Amino acid sequence: MKRFCLSLLTIIFFCLSSCENDDAPDCIEVRVITQICGNAVLEVISGGENLSLGTWTSADGQIYTNVIGAIFNSCDDNLSENLEGSFFITIAEPEENSNCIMCLAIPSNMPEPVYPVKIVKSCDGDI
Repeated sequence: MKRFCLSLLTIIFFCLSSCENDDAPDCIEVRVITQICGNAVLEVISGGENLSLGTWTSADGQIYTNVIGAIFNSCDDNLSENLEGSFFITIAEPEENSNCIMCLAIPSNMPEPVYPVKIVKSCDGDI
């Protein structure tokens, strides 16, 4: 009986510890190359190993590598303040029924796929 209880406690411990790791967001450090109305081309600085990164050419012919297309939350009032220098994002759930006005403008030849993203304070789990 002791072996059974010990085995059961061990299994429960491993299940609970693996659940904690599943909830951690994939944090990515990025910088904005160009953006309009919350639709942006972001250069990935670190993280994002699971993303499909591409190459993007700006209107003036400059080529950028390790880029993604991103859509920021249209309800974020401080969006332009958060886009200076490098910052951290996670991939978000697509907005389903947003009450905020959405702009349909996008940067030219936006890289595919385009990810919905959310700005986070840091990558240490402090969202």
